[in-house]
Amino acid sequence: PLVVPVTLQPALATLVLNSRPDGASVRVDGDYQGGTPITLSLAPDQAHRLQLSKAGHAELDQSLSLDPGETRELTLDLTPRLETLRLQVSPADAGVWVDGRSRGKGNQTLRLSAVPHRIEVRREGHVSQTLSITPRSGIEQDLDVVLKPVTAKPDAATARIQDRGSEPVRPPAVSGAARVSAPDGQTLVRIPPGRFTMGSSRREQGRRSNERLREVTLTRPYYLAEREVTNAQFRHFRPGHRSGSMGGQSLDLDDQPVVNVSWQDAAAYANWLSQKASLPPAYVQQGGRLVQAQPMTRGYRLPTEAEWAWAARQANVGAQTKYYWGANWPPTGKPGNFGDEQARTVIGNVLPGYDDGFPAAAPVGQFPANRLGLRDMEGNVSEWLNDFYGVTPGGGDTATDPMGPSSGRHHVIRGASWRHGGISELRISFRDYDSDKRPDVGFRLARYAD
Repeated sequence: PLVVPVTLQPALATLVLNSRPDGASVRVDGDYQGGTPITLSLAPDQAHRLQLSKAGHAELDQSLSLDPGETRELTLDLTPRLETLRLQVSPADAGVWVDGRSRGKGNQTLRLSAVPHRIEVRREGHVSQTLSITPRSGIEQDLDVVLKPVTAKPDAATARIQDRGSEPVRPPAVSGAARVSAPDGQTLVRIPPGRFTMGSSRREQGRRSNERLREVTLTRPYYLAEREVTNAQFRHFRPGHRSGSMGGQSLDLDDQPVVNVSWQDAAAYANWLSQKASLPPAYVQQGGRLVQAQPMTRGYRLPTEAEWAWAARQANVGAQTKYYWGANWPPTGKPGNFGDEQARTVIGNVLPGYDDGFPAAAPVGQFPANRLGLRDMEGNVSEWLNDFYGVTPGGGDTATDPMGPSSGRHHVIRGASWRHGGISELRISFRDYDSDKRPDVGFRLARYAD
């Protein structure tokens, strides 16, 4: 008789993994698996490394081994990462609410997790103030809020947030009502319309030939996200996405901006958010690819190049400047995450003497906001924009609500990234383009306000 040897394989083990709070990203032996609660099938009789991470909490790292066929339920507690926010309010007996919960009255020191929080200050007979604040890791912040009486002039209410040891950083020059929240937790700021000059002068050092001057008028207010979309947010849409690494530096942490995504990926994410918010999609299928809807809808989308440039230009000191931080080169302080001394092992051309603390992409929102409340418009990652790439003709032409060429192979990319350290790339007018994903290109959201 024929004898066939049969080798039995040990039965897989099952791990039912929970976390407090839930929604933590899970990696097993370095590979991303999804978010908690999650059920995992693991090889038995070997040690597995579990890594849980969630914005505002310390990363948890634990090893475990399961027997063949074993089913185990495990609940892990994540430790909140608390930061200090010193609150000064006027009048001194004004009430304070954090994320909808009363925290008493008057001046106080708050210990808050390093995630966005909604701070409300109210008093009868005064106009309430609502601000979105994200405590910064390792940095104590001061928040001064002055409420105006209901009969005062419109500009009587003020608020200012300052990182200790840094230059003052003003919150958006708009009221709390001029913000909206997206289904992925992003906060978008209302940007008013206006007229400005896009491009750069021929005399500007570092200028490139695709930056021709052009007068642009934007007639519609729009919302622009305060921050770039993170890996964690994108993985709610596409759980298997990996942003990868560069030079041994991870680009895949939950709070880092998502990268290695194509323009098509970014457009698909925007449509996914529009569906969740019951808004019409901004992009439609054509020839197997997503293209801009005609006319453009009120759904979530990528900002147009003109919208991005207008927000970057007017967001600093109210006047057009060469660089995001002002007119002087090189930058002083730490205005953004650029190609600095720490990145020498990862990239070639760095900004000499500059150290922003990150050799590659930083967690979103680590650097000061501009006066509109926008973060990382320059630095961290470059951003996909809505428009196909093209070079406008010379001659001082003007444009109203431009959206770029009607077709093309490449899309516009704006803003310097952690890989940029040269005078050309760090200018606001710098224009880039591509048709494929890159490790330093991500995106932020926009949509019309009316």
